[in-house]
Amino acid sequence: MTQQTETFEQSQERDRKERANHTAEALKKFREVFKLLGYKPIEPKENNNWNIQLLGINGREMIWLSTGEYRDKGRIWVRGDYPRKHDIYPNNRAEISISFEKTPLQIGNDITRRFLPLYQVQLNEVQEKIDARDSYNSEIEKVATEIKGKKLTE
Repeated sequence: MTQQTETFEQSQERDRKERANHTAEALKKFREVFKLLGYKPIEPKENNNWNIQLLGINGREMIWLSTGEYRDKGRIWVRGDYPRKHDIYPNNRAEISISFEKTPLQIGNDITRRFLPLYQVQLNEVQEKIDARDSYNSEIEKVATEIKGKKLTE
């Protein structure tokens, strides 16, 4: 009995199909999780590798679900995103990983129980720092406007 080996082209085609199936399965699961959590999924422009990502938004909360890199196959990474102002971020951003084999309901429960409490605290802290920086900058601008045109003496 002879064993037929796979050609390079066949290997590439098999890999392409695996990635397409993986992408479809991951995005379907991510959409279901976001629906259960009440987040609006923001569809990606492109997802063509093993690291599939989908952003979900609920008010000011922004959560990324990702399958990670190829070495993380079988895991879903949950990460929070923060307002992009003044480059203010928490030192250790909230992040958890969950088995890809879990159901959307189980994943949603893990996110609610393990991720959201820390993320929401961090999000509030970041917003407070942004508000404080904005207030400080407003005061500086106010003072600068008041002294503009006045002759300064020592």
